[in-house]
Amino acid sequence: MDLDRRRDRNPDDSCPSACKPYVKLMTALLPFIPAVLGMSLLALSMPKHYHDQVGKQPSGVTPLAFRIAGWLLTVISLASAIAIQGRAIGPILWLGLLTVAAQVVALILTCRVRWRQI
Repeated sequence: MDLDRRRDRNPDDSCPSACKPYVKLMTALLPFIPAVLGMSLLALSMPKHYHDQVGKQPSGVTPLAFRIAGWLLTVISLASAIAIQGRAIGPILWLGLLTVAAQVVALILTCRVRWRQI
């Protein structure tokens, strides 16, 4: 009798109904993490932001490495958004998340400089 129930179950029902909204939210926000990391690395590739956060000027290869890693994380964010939502909605989701990620990074950079002055 248990075998019949297992066979008839839908594979999408592996999660109880209470956790389904959280799973959908987490998969929608999955591209957000590499977007925030990419935006923060792109910001730190600028000498002014690097100096504000670290306290010294960046060495020779550091800005280039940060810039390359930032763009790679941004592309990973785009790829994950397309993989989750498809080619039609994925880029739209990605642009929205990228905008929010840039605002979060700008807010953190601004507030962190002010916190260091206090």
